[in-house]
Amino acid sequence: MVKYCHIFILISLLISCQSQQCKSVLLSNTRTWIPLDCTECFKNKDYSKIIPVEIDTESIYEETTQRTDGWYSVLKFYSNGYLNYFSFQDVTIYTKESFNSKINGLRGRITKNVKNSKNYIQTYCIINHSGDWGIKTEEIEVRGDEIHLISESGHVSVFKKKIVPKEFLSYDADCRNGL
Repeated sequence: MVKYCHIFILISLLISCQSQQCKSVLLSNTRTWIPLDCTECFKNKDYSKIIPVEIDTESIYEETTQRTDGWYSVLKFYSNGYLNYFSFQDVTIYTKESFNSKINGLRGRITKNVKNSKNYIQTYCIINHSGDWGIKTEEIEVRGDEIHLISESGHVSVFKKKIVPKEFLSYDADCRNGL
């Protein structure tokens, strides 16, 4: 009986992980996979794409939460509701190439859950310790110039708005067919 329970749990996990995967392509940084079609990848009847007016699409949002690995993240939002989730290691000086979506950045979108009316970001990223890629959903709260991302476990990451030169933000979301 225990053996059958383990088999059932294993099959359930495999099915749930597989159902979140999208057709994707590897960026030139050779670390980041992005969806070939964001519209198809982020399709979910429980979420609808939105563009909150309180998010500044002409700025970036830097992570202020202290991480033990030395890395930090930057969010760049676009007027079409998509976003790029960039990661940097011990660097505070940006260049135009830092935000080149053809080289760097996870892809995502801003959504509203139709059942509870809360706002979320959904990001195509590594979703487990096995290195599988899929959709991660985090609640998003905008508080003035700060964005708070709240994980399913309740961990809060804080991002602060930062103005950078306009030419640094000249790249589009590069979400392939989802634009």
